[in-house]
Order: sequence, then structure tokens, then C-alpha cells
Amino acid sequence: MTTTVSAADMVHELAARYQEINGMGSVEVAFGDDRIILRAGAVAGIRILRPLADLVREELRRRDLRTPTIEHVRTGSLMFITNAAPPKTPWDNALFKHFAARTVIGSLIALPGPGDELRNWLDASDGTLRVDFDDLARITIEATATGRQHGGR
Repeated sequence: MTTTVSAADMVHELAARYQEINGMGSVEVAFGDDRIILRAGAVAGIRILRPLADLVREELRRRDLRTPTIEHVRTGSLMFITNAAPPKTPWDNALFKHFAARTVIGSLIALPGPGDELRNWLDASDGTLRVDFDDLARITIEATATGRQHGGR
């Protein structure tokens, strides 16, 4: 006897895995059982446009830091998932100036699901391993200077 698993079942199973194994806090399935969303709070995110996002990713690798990273296929931007952001952070204006935006508590982060054509993992979630928000913000701002030195913005 063959057991078939529906697409909705796969989405719910993956959402449960994100929540349990990856410690991502408030993960839910929404929008007709085909989207997995994470409510920012226990984790946060910084969405960065390319080419700055690629510089940030390179710097994370150079420092031997890993954090879950989602590529948004249509925009090419990257969402870096971090540990929770502090309630007040000095980074907002500096990030915004370089077309990077952080999630605020309660905002939604769409996570890749089965057959997702809009987003995919560049660096999949690995347990609860995530970089601290302040560290990623600092690396992002430092990368803007590196980018200017190499002919970027």
C-alpha cells in the first residue's frame, strides 16, 4: 500500500521542523496552506539587496560564521536570519541608508517551503545556529565601506 503525502501535509511538516529543530519560535502556515511564515521576535532578519548582500555573505564565510540565508528569486535580495534583535538598535538608519532593512518584532518572514518558486535557502537553517543581530548589522555596515573601496556604491 502506498501512502501519499499532500503538498499541504509537506508544508505543515516542514513548518513544524523549522519550529522544533531550528528553534525559530513562532512559525505558522498561512495563505491557504502553501506559505511558511515566521513571526519575528525570537529571531530576526535583515534583508539586503545585492551586491551588498554578497559582500556580507563573503565576510560571514571569512569569519567562519553561519546563519540561515534566504534568496528571494525575483528580487535577488537575501534575507539573513539572526538571533533576536534588541528592542532598540542604533543600526536602523545606517542599514536603511544602504538599502538594507531589519525585521521588527511581529513582522513576517516567509521561509522556503516545498516547491517554493519565490525563495530558496542559500544557507539552510542548521539547528539553532544563527549569528547575533548586532554582529550582522555591523558586518553589513562594514561591507558598505569595502564595497566602495572596490568600486561599489
